[in-house]
Amino acid sequence: MKSQISNLKSQKESLWIEPVISPDGSIRYYVPPKIVLDFLEDPTEENAKRYLEWNKEKLRKINAAQEVLNQIAVQEDVVKQTNSEK
Repeated sequence: MKSQISNLKSQKESLWIEPVISPDGSIRYYVPPKIVLDFLEDPTEENAKRYLEWNKEKLRKINAAQEVLNQIAVQEDVVKQTNSEK
């Protein structure tokens, strides 16, 4: 229990950990992904390259998900198909 309290205290004091107050009033702490923390804490060329690769993959996946969502939205007549999508 003491280690949990100490861990929570160090999280609260970290520069990169942000408190988030949920609608019910409880407080949680957002911790960025390790690769982001590694780059922010130690901004070397190597860590920058790792961060950029991670971010590129993350954006690629978001883009792929958005494309599928757009296809379904067109099929469901939620949005109209544009000329570039035909």
